[in-house]
Amino acid sequence: MSPPQWPTIIRQSGRVKVSTDGDGTLFELINADNGASANTPKAEVVLDYGQCEGGTPVFKINSASGAEPEILFRVVYSETYEGISKDTGDGPFFLFSSAMDSYRTVSHTVRPSPVLQEVKARFAQRSQRYQRITLETANASLAFSGIGFELARPRLPRKAPSRAPTRR
Repeated sequence: MSPPQWPTIIRQSGRVKVSTDGDGTLFELINADNGASANTPKAEVVLDYGQCEGGTPVFKINSASGAEPEILFRVVYSETYEGISKDTGDGPFFLFSSAMDSYRTVSHTVRPSPVLQEVKARFAQRSQRYQRITLETANASLAFSGIGFELARPRLPRKAPSRAPTRR
Protein backbone atom coordinates (compact mmCIF):
# COMPACT_ATOMS: atom_id res chain seq x y z
CA MET A 1 0.00 0.00 0.00
CA SER A 2 1.04 3.57 -0.56
CA PRO A 3 1.79 6.20 0.73
CA PRO A 4 4.48 5.27 3.22
CA GLN A 5 3.17 7.85 5.72
CA TRP A 6 -0.36 8.14 7.07
CA PRO A 7 -2.47 10.88 5.42
CA THR A 8 -3.53 13.82 7.55
CA ILE A 9 -7.10 14.05 8.83
CA ILE A 10 -8.05 17.59 7.83
CA ARG A 11 -11.76 17.50 8.65
CA GLN A 12 -14.11 15.31 10.64
CA SER A 13 -17.77 15.35 11.55
CA GLY A 14 -20.08 13.19 13.59
CA ARG A 15 -18.47 10.85 16.09
CA VAL A 16 -14.86 10.12 15.14
CA LYS A 17 -12.35 8.66 17.57
CA VAL A 18 -8.75 9.26 16.53
CA SER A 19 -6.51 6.73 18.23
CA THR A 20 -3.20 7.57 19.84
CA ASP A 21 -2.84 4.52 22.07
CA GLY A 22 -0.89 2.33 19.63
CA ASP A 23 -3.46 -0.49 19.40
CA GLY A 24 -3.23 -0.52 15.59
CA THR A 25 -6.41 1.49 15.06
CA LEU A 26 -5.84 4.82 13.36
CA PHE A 27 -9.39 6.13 13.65
CA GLU A 28 -12.88 4.84 14.31
CA LEU A 29 -16.12 6.05 12.76
CA ILE A 30 -19.12 5.62 15.08
CA ASN A 31 -22.77 6.21 14.18
CA ALA A 32 -25.53 6.27 16.76
CA ASP A 33 -29.15 5.89 15.65
CA ASN A 34 -29.14 8.20 12.63
CA GLY A 35 -32.89 7.75 12.30
CA ALA A 36 -33.56 9.41 15.67
CA SER A 37 -32.80 12.92 14.48
CA ALA A 38 -32.28 14.49 11.09
CA ASN A 39 -29.65 16.72 12.72
CA THR A 40 -27.40 13.83 13.73
CA PRO A 41 -24.37 13.93 11.41
CA LYS A 42 -22.91 10.71 10.07
CA ALA A 43 -19.36 9.90 11.15
CA GLU A 44 -16.96 11.13 8.49
CA VAL A 45 -13.29 12.03 7.92
CA VAL A 46 -11.54 13.86 5.11
CA LEU A 47 -7.95 12.78 4.47
CA ASP A 48 -5.18 14.74 2.73
CA TYR A 49 -2.32 12.71 1.24
CA GLY A 50 -0.22 15.84 0.63
CA GLN A 51 0.17 15.01 -3.06
CA CYS A 52 -1.83 13.23 -5.75
CA GLU A 53 -1.81 9.46 -5.31
CA GLY A 54 -2.97 6.79 -7.72
CA GLY A 55 -3.77 3.12 -7.53
CA THR A 56 -6.30 0.66 -6.21
CA PRO A 57 -7.80 1.85 -2.90
CA VAL A 58 -7.31 -0.55 0.02
CA PHE A 59 -8.92 -0.27 3.47
CA LYS A 60 -7.84 -2.31 6.49
CA ILE A 61 -10.56 -2.48 9.13
CA ASN A 62 -9.54 -3.68 12.61
CA SER A 63 -13.11 -4.23 13.73
CA ALA A 64 -16.63 -3.64 12.49
CA SER A 65 -19.72 -3.69 14.67
CA GLY A 66 -23.39 -3.09 14.07
CA ALA A 67 -26.88 -4.58 14.21
CA GLU A 68 -27.21 -4.96 10.43
CA PRO A 69 -25.71 -7.95 8.54
CA GLU A 70 -23.67 -5.52 6.42
CA ILE A 71 -22.12 -2.15 7.23
CA LEU A 72 -21.91 0.41 4.42
CA PHE A 73 -19.23 3.07 4.06
CA ARG A 74 -18.89 5.51 1.19
CA VAL A 75 -15.64 6.93 -0.16
CA VAL A 76 -15.35 10.11 -2.25
CA TYR A 77 -12.17 11.06 -4.15
CA SER A 78 -10.93 14.41 -5.46
CA GLU A 79 -7.74 16.02 -6.71
CA THR A 80 -8.89 19.39 -5.37
CA TYR A 81 -9.98 20.51 -1.93
CA GLU A 82 -13.09 22.13 -3.44
CA GLY A 83 -14.19 18.83 -5.01
CA ILE A 84 -14.05 16.76 -1.83
CA SER A 85 -17.17 18.44 -0.41
CA LYS A 86 -19.31 17.47 -3.42
CA ASP A 87 -21.36 14.26 -3.40
CA THR A 88 -19.56 13.08 -6.54
CA GLY A 89 -16.08 14.37 -5.66
CA ASP A 90 -14.48 15.89 -8.74
CA GLY A 91 -16.11 13.37 -11.10
CA PRO A 92 -17.51 11.48 -12.80
CA PHE A 93 -15.13 11.41 -15.75
CA PHE A 94 -16.79 10.02 -18.84
CA LEU A 95 -14.93 8.72 -21.92
CA PHE A 96 -12.07 7.33 -19.81
CA SER A 97 -10.71 3.81 -19.79
CA SER A 98 -12.82 1.00 -18.40
CA ALA A 99 -9.70 -0.13 -16.52
CA MET A 100 -10.25 2.62 -13.96
CA ASP A 101 -13.15 3.82 -11.87
CA SER A 102 -14.21 7.09 -13.51
CA TYR A 103 -16.81 7.65 -10.81
CA ARG A 104 -15.35 9.44 -7.81
CA THR A 105 -17.83 8.02 -5.28
CA VAL A 106 -17.64 4.33 -4.35
CA SER A 107 -19.59 2.41 -1.69
CA HIS A 108 -18.18 -0.60 0.14
CA THR A 109 -19.74 -3.07 2.58
CA VAL A 110 -18.21 -5.13 5.38
CA ARG A 111 -19.73 -7.66 7.75
CA PRO A 112 -19.64 -7.05 11.50
CA SER A 113 -16.53 -8.79 12.85
CA PRO A 114 -13.97 -8.30 15.63
CA VAL A 115 -11.13 -9.50 13.32
CA LEU A 116 -9.13 -7.63 10.68
CA GLN A 117 -10.81 -7.31 7.28
CA GLU A 118 -9.29 -5.91 4.10
CA VAL A 119 -11.51 -4.18 1.56
CA LYS A 120 -10.01 -3.60 -1.86
CA ALA A 121 -11.76 -1.52 -4.52
CA ARG A 122 -12.58 -3.28 -7.77
CA PHE A 123 -11.04 -0.57 -9.96
CA ALA A 124 -8.17 1.89 -9.54
CA GLN A 125 -8.54 5.58 -8.84
CA ARG A 126 -5.81 7.11 -10.99
CA SER A 127 -5.24 10.44 -9.25
CA GLN A 128 -6.49 12.01 -6.04
CA ARG A 129 -5.10 13.99 -3.15
CA TYR A 130 -8.20 14.05 -0.96
CA GLN A 131 -10.38 11.18 0.26
CA ARG A 132 -13.62 11.42 2.26
CA ILE A 133 -14.87 8.36 4.15
CA THR A 134 -18.43 8.35 5.53
CA LEU A 135 -20.02 5.63 7.64
CA GLU A 136 -23.55 5.30 6.20
CA THR A 137 -25.04 2.57 8.45
CA ALA A 138 -26.84 3.62 11.65
CA ASN A 139 -25.88 1.98 14.96
CA ALA A 140 -22.53 0.84 13.57
CA SER A 141 -18.81 1.48 13.93
CA LEU A 142 -15.71 0.84 11.82
CA ALA A 143 -12.16 0.97 13.21
CA PHE A 144 -9.62 1.57 10.42
CA SER A 145 -6.03 0.40 10.84
CA GLY A 146 -4.79 1.22 7.34
CA ILE A 147 -5.83 3.15 4.26
CA GLY A 148 -3.87 3.61 1.08
CA PHE A 149 -3.40 2.61 -2.53
CA GLU A 150 -1.77 -0.33 -4.24
CA LEU A 151 0.35 1.52 -6.75
CA ALA A 152 -0.62 1.28 -10.40
CA ARG A 153 2.75 2.69 -11.49
CA PRO A 154 6.13 3.11 -9.81
CA ARG A 155 6.61 6.13 -7.56
CA LEU A 156 8.87 8.76 -9.15
CA PRO A 157 10.91 11.33 -7.25
CA ARG A 158 9.30 14.76 -7.03
CA LYS A 159 11.02 17.34 -9.25
CA ALA A 160 9.39 20.46 -7.82
CA PRO A 161 8.45 21.41 -4.26
CA SER A 162 4.84 20.87 -3.23
CA ARG A 163 2.82 24.01 -2.71
CA ALA A 164 -0.23 23.08 -0.70
CA PRO A 165 -3.09 25.57 -0.83
CA THR A 166 -3.73 27.60 2.28
CA ARG A 167 -7.09 26.71 3.83
CA ARG A 168 -9.13 29.06 5.94
